[in-house]
Amino acid sequence: MGIKVLTTACMIAAVVIFVLAGALIIEHPSVKAPRSEKTLFAERLMWFSGAELLTLIGAGTGSLLIVRQARREYRDQALKNIRDLVEGSGEDQQNS
Repeated sequence: MGIKVLTTACMIAAVVIFVLAGALIIEHPSVKAPRSEKTLFAERLMWFSGAELLTLIGAGTGSLLIVRQARREYRDQALKNIRDLVEGSGEDQQNS
């Protein structure tokens, strides 16, 4: 359950960062702006890009873990069903 919450939180954070980065890009400095202003913009954009990348990697990793867990549960349930079927058919043959 914790993996699902963490994955969902990463996806929500990724969407929020994406929207905020879009708002940052809209307010980009003009071509004639001082170099310090352009540098500040580039640094902010770099931080937003890095945060976006990390949250998407976290969400992707969480998704893979969720799939792995579901596959394991499915395999365990399938093995249990086969054991129950074999035991049930063995009991039916003994009762006949």
